[in-house]
Amino acid sequence: MFYDLLVHVDLPDESRFVMALGNINNYLAALNGEPCTVVLLANGGAARFLARKDNAQTEALLLYTTPSPPQPSATRLPPSSCKKKQQGGRKRSLV
Repeated sequence: MFYDLLVHVDLPDESRFVMALGNINNYLAALNGEPCTVVLLANGGAARFLARKDNAQTEALLLYTTPSPPQPSATRLPPSSCKKKQQGGRKRSLV
């Protein structure tokens, strides 16, 4: 009897990748040698866990998939502080 398994990982979180490998290992252990096909699909940020550590492509992949630190957001002012102040005095005519 054949059993098939597909495990998908796409986050750059090493603990999730290790958990996926552990799940595959547990699955294979439960089959007691029965033939099966296992596919590990690692894309997005998880692809870096399958790359070799000694080449330029891996360095580029790590730069691409490593999340950048959060950027400070602009401070939003309450709507009441955005109103224009009315200026007193005479109005000037441009004509």
